[in-house]
Amino acid sequence: MNRRFLIVLSLFFFAAVGPAAAEQTVTQIQSLSFGSFAGHADPKRDKAAPHTVIVAPDDTVTYNGLVAGPVPAHRGEYLLEGYPPNVALRVTVTNGVLSDGSGEKFSVVDYTNNEPVTDDAGTAMLYIGATLRTSGRNNAYNSGGYDGTVDMVIEVQ
Repeated sequence: MNRRFLIVLSLFFFAAVGPAAAEQTVTQIQSLSFGSFAGHADPKRDKAAPHTVIVAPDDTVTYNGLVAGPVPAHRGEYLLEGYPPNVALRVTVTNGVLSDGSGEKFSVVDYTNNEPVTDDAGTAMLYIGATLRTSGRNNAYNSGGYDGTVDMVIEVQ
């Protein structure tokens, strides 16, 4: 049984909006990562169907049609500071594409978060999850790292 593991990371660029945006900071504690995984070895599985790795904001991970590898997937964690105290923050993340520079690409969709609320000091922890999806075109993926960028907007509600 020969499995090639892919290591997939998602990187973010940030855009903060709202009052006093110049004073607001977003510090990445850890980026959202889909870890390493391989295609399922069962020949009866439909390899032409899209398969997914789902990482939730509570750090649970679900593999659909893929097998977990030695590098674990994990949620993204970000420290938000300089926001008004005791307010809800709305976080929007654009869908993205992960690439190794050649070959088939992964799509990253359905971003979810813990719907952060700032404390008395205007600080909150943001936890981000998303779904990584294969193309479903039955094309091979290269082994190795894949990365990409997306935009994240944080708004005071």
